[in-house]
Parts: sequence; C-alpha cells; structure tokens
Amino acid sequence: RWEVLLLATASFAIYMRSLGNVLRGREVPWSVTGRVGAANSPFNYILPQAWMFLYLALTTMIGTLKWSWTGEASIALVWNVINMTAFGVFIVLAFQESRRLRRGEEASHPIAASPVPVAA
Repeated sequence: RWEVLLLATASFAIYMRSLGNVLRGREVPWSVTGRVGAANSPFNYILPQAWMFLYLALTTMIGTLKWSWTGEASIALVWNVINMTAFGVFIVLAFQESRRLRRGEEASHPIAASPVPVAA
C-alpha cells in the first residue's frame, strides 16, 4: 500500500539518526521543538532522504544500463524506481518550501481550527 511506503519514507530520517547514535554510543535527548536560532531549511530535516534519493538514482541508472546491455528486466529495478519516486517527492517539496521561505512567504495553507457544534 502506498500509505505504508510514504510513512516509511517519512520516518526514515529518524531511524537513520537513531542508528547512527547507537553505533557511536551517544545518548541524545529527544526534543519535540526546534532549536532557537537554528537555520530553518527544509533540507535540514530530510538530509537522509536526500542521500538515499541520490543512492537510488545511481543504482537505478546502473540497473537501467544492465537492462539495456543484457535485455533482462528486474523486479528490483521496478522497486528501486518506486522508492526513488517516493524520495523524489520529498526533494521536490523541500525545494518548494525552501523557495517559499527565501521569499518570506507565509504558509500556503494556514491551519485554523474552528469550533463545530455538537448535537446533544
């Protein structure tokens, strides 16, 4: 299902950062808010996804070359393209958000809660 792929792609950065901290033996406190004064680029939040997109793009090119040389398609290549597309959506959205932040624009869809009457 596409929802599972999207959720796995979105949480990928958290799991990669956690794995890196475990391998280095660091205990890092988790914070739900950002640091004050930190640079606010969307790519600060999706750096692991960006690296994985580049890796998938490279392996997709290699898989495509193999397919053209041998004439044998692979289901792994199809799955690679699907994953690369999911990561690519994150990259495109990050570019759009970065451009919007540079222009100083507000959020395109502000979140506003309005009360809804409930029938008793």
